[in-house]
Amino acid sequence: MNKLYAIIAFVITFLLLASLPLNRSVTVPLVAVTDTGGIVVFAEVVSRPGSGNIYVSLDGIVGEDTQYSIKKAVFLAQKLSGKHIGFNDIYFYLGKDIIEGESAGVAFTAAVYALLTGSELNHDVVATGGVSLDGSVVKVGGVLEKLRAVAEYGAKVFIIPAENRYEYVFDERIVSTEVFPGIVVGRPVYSVKKVDIVKEGEKLGVNVIPVHSVEEALRYMVIR
Repeated sequence: MNKLYAIIAFVITFLLLASLPLNRSVTVPLVAVTDTGGIVVFAEVVSRPGSGNIYVSLDGIVGEDTQYSIKKAVFLAQKLSGKHIGFNDIYFYLGKDIIEGESAGVAFTAAVYALLTGSELNHDVVATGGVSLDGSVVKVGGVLEKLRAVAEYGAKVFIIPAENRYEYVFDERIVSTEVFPGIVVGRPVYSVKKVDIVKEGEKLGVNVIPVHSVEEALRYMVIR
């Protein structure tokens, strides 16, 4: 019986320690695609003493897919860290931009993981990718435009879903034809080109790393 009490006491103590209130904030870069191309923006993720709730700022427009991505990120961060938000509330401040889609799932997970473990994020690393509840990283869109934005921002490493290693883009070139002596007409010719994002990154000075799981991404994103 004494052994049983000792086990119960250990479990309760572990849960309490894993849920101690935190007062921390982490800033994480996000990369998105707008009408004019890729752009790097920033989100602040904050933990404060509370009751285990998740809040998202309403300064901008946050779509349902993004909200679901945040919920999955919190779930995965707890699972991978072995810690529970417990007596904390988590706040996501996403600024005044329109945020839609699940492509920030990896970045959100890394931010919450850093909060829970007391770690820091490596700001030389930017990530894009959705997440599944099993911890896998899923395909997103606009990776080539995002790569260019990451290069302009100055990050050294860009984490992408393994499924996004190769992208297909439309290539346009103008073919000139002399229709009459001295009269040349140009016409556009379109083709589809397969682009290796890793090699494109090398041209821009960015180390592109395709990953299959959030755990892989955390090795590069979190300073332990």
